[in-house]
Amino acid sequence: MKERDVLRYLTSPKVFIEECLGLTVKDFHNEWLESMEKYDNLCLLAPRGHGKSTIVEGYVVWKILLNPKIRILIVSMNQSKAEDMMNFIKSAL
Repeated sequence: MKERDVLRYLTSPKVFIEECLGLTVKDFHNEWLESMEKYDNLCLLAPRGHGKSTIVEGYVVWKILLNPKIRILIVSMNQSKAEDMMNFIKSAL
């Protein structure tokens, strides 16, 4: 891995999520990512199947790699969904 690639991964959650995690980041996902970076508190509302959980999972992995001491609270509609998110995050790390 080249130094400039590492810099791209450190500065862009979109690039990290696409190139390191292999997930697709659509334009509206990128808007979400930009909002997550801009605001301390954010409520993300979108219809089922739009990739909310997947994008948030990727973003959480990116944030943990940038700051291993970060604390993140995952709130989901049920315990099973929260466990699925945690399993993805653990696996990616």
